Amino acid sequence: MVQPTRVILSGPSLLTYFGAPSDNMCAQATEATVGKPVLLQKIDSTGRNQLQLWQIGNDGLIYLYNHDIQPMFCLTFAGRAEDSAPLVLAFPNPSDDNQIWLPVCFQNLGASRNGTGFFLDDKYGSSSAGNQLQIYHANGNPSQRWLIQPPRSGSVRDGVKIPVLERKVL
Repeated sequence: MVQPTRVILSGPSLLTYFGAPSDNMCAQATEATVGKPVLLQKIDSTGRNQLQLWQIGNDGLIYLYNHDIQPMFCLTFAGRAEDSAPLVLAFPNPSDDNQIWLPVCFQNLGASRNGTGFFLDDKYGSSSAGNQLQIYHANGNPSQRWLIQPPRSGSVRDGVKIPVLERKVL
């Protein structure tokens, strides 16, 4: 009998937009529901907005943070791996190549095993709150620069103060 693989998750992290660092923007799900879009939003300085918190799995998936331990949704893109495919939430499926994210190089997040050559991208590079996030072919633009980092020091999550952690750079 094959034993199921145990997924190990990082602590809650922000997918911080580094294309315009002074704007303090990050990836945020509009709501915790399959098919809902993931947008660029101002970072909630309290760290309490769970729709901005993500966990990186050792299975290559990026999970929407869920304080109940069991991840329920993950980051994917709708449709085929092509320019402007929007980011949305899906039920986790490690067999779905659209859900596997790969750190490609400094500050870039590759869009999947299936989407080789595509990166997480801020549509139009506008850095405006509410802007749809997407995948787009690698082009070196600042709109494709992202950091995975913990919420700000001192923010509170479920009544527990989040400590300063080392920043993870992709």
